[in-house]
Amino acid sequence: MIQAKHIVLLFIIASCITLQACYSFTGASIPATANTFSVGSFVNNATGTNANYPEELEEAIKDKMDRQTRLNYLAKEGDLDFSGEIIKYEVNENAPIAGEAVGINRFTISLRVQMTDKNDEKANWTETFTRYADLNPNEQFLAKEDSLILAINEELVDDIFNKAFSNW
Repeated sequence: MIQAKHIVLLFIIASCITLQACYSFTGASIPATANTFSVGSFVNNATGTNANYPEELEEAIKDKMDRQTRLNYLAKEGDLDFSGEIIKYEVNENAPIAGEAVGINRFTISLRVQMTDKNDEKANWTETFTRYADLNPNEQFLAKEDSLILAINEELVDDIFNKAFSNW
């Protein structure tokens, strides 16, 4: 005969399975109708962009989705499709220090991102995300560019992920 504690255990297991269908334990709220994702091209509309940057960004988005969702990657036409454009990639002098021409240099990247949900057109969105990193004016940008890109991409990809799956 089934004891009460077995019934409770079965209820907990069934609840966890049901919850996992629409919720990832990373905090991502993923629609139950979405099983796949794709990352389209990010068109480079910014001047001075590192030639490898669009591919690096696309890979960073794929990696985040692979690691933190139950979604499977498709090269094209996933249930959720991410694409967009790079609209700013620049270094500017910022925050002068008294007696100095420049206090810091600021490297800024801005993206316009579109997410299309092929199962729910109301969930589609387009958003602009901007992140930056500061650089000492005595440091050469080209020597630091790769590490700055990694840091900025991490923040941008987190922003995209949160917009897509955290309903903020």
